[in-house]
Amino acid sequence: MNRHWTLTDLEFVVRWDGQRSGVLPAPFVFTSDIRSYRAFETLKAETAERLSGDPATVPDDVLNIVARPDIRIIGSAWDPQHPNDPAKRIRLHAARRSGRGVLITQLPGRTIWHSGGFTITEHHELALA
Repeated sequence: MNRHWTLTDLEFVVRWDGQRSGVLPAPFVFTSDIRSYRAFETLKAETAERLSGDPATVPDDVLNIVARPDIRIIGSAWDPQHPNDPAKRIRLHAARRSGRGVLITQLPGRTIWHSGGFTITEHHELALA
């Protein structure tokens, strides 16, 4: 059975920061509408606190597969007829390590530079093929 999680864009950024891997994995983007750095950091801290007590959030070992994979596949595509339509853009990142696979898909946001969140699904490594 596959495990599945859906995170907001900020939740994913916070969980990814926990991997100490720097920027988001390619090809993902994150744009915040919060104008103040201090307000953004406060919201990140509040989100991290909330997620730390949530057993339903994506576990570190799943994100660690993406941060340190044996193999990764990155996909990004858009409709050339509508290059600025976020609903016509696909961004995904698949990773495999030690018999486990993870697929992350970025959901469309209000612009091509905003995220509507992320879905993360854990698979057996052969299911990614």
